[in-house]
Amino acid sequence: MFALAIYDKRTNEIVLARDHAGIKPLYYHHSNELFCFASEVKAFLQINKDWPANKDWKTYFLLLGHIPEPFTTLANIFILPKGSVLIFNIKNKQFKINKIEEDAGTQKLIISAEEAAINLNQLLNKTVEQHLISDAPIGLFLSGGIDSSILTIVAQKYLGSNLHTLSIDFDETAFSEKEYQDIIIRKTGAKHQAFTVTKKIFEDSLTDIIAAMDQPSNDGMNTYFISKYAKQSGLKAVLSGIGADEIFGGYPSFKKAKYIAGASIIPNSVYSLASFSPNQKWKKLAFMKLGGIKGLYYAQRGFYTPDEVAILLGIDIDYVETKLAEITTQQFSQVATSVEEMSQYEQNNYMLNQLLKDTDYMSMWHAVEVRVPFLDKRIINYANQLSASIRFDKKLPKGLLINAFKNQLPSVIWDRPKKGFVFPFQHWMSESTALIVNNKDLQKKHAQLKNGKLHWSRFWTYSLVSKERNSSSTW
Repeated sequence: MFALAIYDKRTNEIVLARDHAGIKPLYYHHSNELFCFASEVKAFLQINKDWPANKDWKTYFLLLGHIPEPFTTLANIFILPKGSVLIFNIKNKQFKINKIEEDAGTQKLIISAEEAAINLNQLLNKTVEQHLISDAPIGLFLSGGIDSSILTIVAQKYLGSNLHTLSIDFDETAFSEKEYQDIIIRKTGAKHQAFTVTKKIFEDSLTDIIAAMDQPSNDGMNTYFISKYAKQSGLKAVLSGIGADEIFGGYPSFKKAKYIAGASIIPNSVYSLASFSPNQKWKKLAFMKLGGIKGLYYAQRGFYTPDEVAILLGIDIDYVETKLAEITTQQFSQVATSVEEMSQYEQNNYMLNQLLKDTDYMSMWHAVEVRVPFLDKRIINYANQLSASIRFDKKLPKGLLINAFKNQLPSVIWDRPKKGFVFPFQHWMSESTALIVNNKDLQKKHAQLKNGKLHWSRFWTYSLVSKERNSSSTW
């Protein structure tokens, strides 16, 4: 992972580059008078505290819950695409952007599922071993799920009695994963530290959480706390399981990808009618008008539908739909199946625009480095070389990954419904008034939240859009 800048004295050029998966962000601005770059959008406010806003950022954010690449909340500041290099010529003040390397191609490996699992086991072992190289204290996030459990089991092989893990727990037992964390702790003998986050701790941390955000996000709060406690634990670097779901098919979206052929024959007029549904899940079918996997993807990952955004922002719905259609997903390579295409959408949207950005600014806020072994280039390239039938198990989410470690991973960890790293935000936000002071629109949304008619993530997204910008904020 890297985001770097080099001044080449020989050619009088500045070279910017960003890693293959977009783990680290790198932003730039170019005009006749100015070329500048930074790892955070906030940094540009040091040049001009009144830097004008991107007039469309609220539209993007309400639609998706994040700001899609290459856009930011500030006007004419863009993010360098992942796996790219930007070369700026200081003399003529022009620049060009090139991919660092071309796609490896679509040639698939001809191997059995058993061979694929064995190879993946060996490759992940090698990758984790290298990610554990450190001259400062290093540990692992242990949620109790499949991905973090596998990383912890593999790390134990190389760290032995020096294995450090940490986790978050809650007073609300329905959200606690302690039972599963304890299984892995007993198996590996990890030196574990658990931290309980309460509603009061959440409320007391709200101001700092928002201050830590470089760009608005409907997520990131969980990473804020785990990074905060990693620092308190004395850890300078931690391993995270980000990427496994996107690469090996862990989300419900992968199962739904098989329905794309049938969904595509339904007229757009039918999907338009979905906008009038009071049920939010049905309402989001309006995104299907985008067509193909893109429509199916946004019908699951989208937030406010175009008609809702138009009402909330007081703008024309045609304009909102135009902005939605203009959003392109970067770095797509040619794939043969809908499930492979869905994997690319997950990697290049939710993971790239939200998970990785949230992880970067929240971890950096606490001076902690987060390493992501599943996004090692060798893991991604290997997964892309496998046929879809082997890479994505039709019955078992992340079946290949599970089979690769089935002899080491307790069945109780993987043989249960997917839960994810979830906080009790619905309860906490419905009981908190910290976000709605002196804002009548937010007070109405909060009443809907409290009555169970609004999901916390939609309330949170709207609250960030409604936040008044100050001189230290990018929105």
